[in-house]
Amino acid sequence: MADLITSVASSPMLSPKDSAVYRRMEEEVIRAARKKLGFRDEGDGMVTPGGSLAVITAIYTARAVKFPQTLVSGQFEMRLVLFISENGHYSNQKAAILEGEASV
Repeated sequence: MADLITSVASSPMLSPKDSAVYRRMEEEVIRAARKKLGFRDEGDGMVTPGGSLAVITAIYTARAVKFPQTLVSGQFEMRLVLFISENGHYSNQKAAILEGEASV
């Protein structure tokens, strides 16, 4: 069903004006997820098209929050290590390599 909706309603999402419906849908999905998970009403998030992008975004965000200087310099003095369950998503290794953290 989601693929059908995406295919039929596919439109450029270059600006809020172009993507008003999609932006509103994403906001509602995030609001519902916050409520279901017991988070406060404040907060933000994003919907990703799959596990790989979700993992890449999570690793990037975690590093940016913990070490914000890397956003400006692009340099990181330490090697980070990701601890991932053997049941973790297959994209974890790919995401670690992409983010420059090959120690998994």
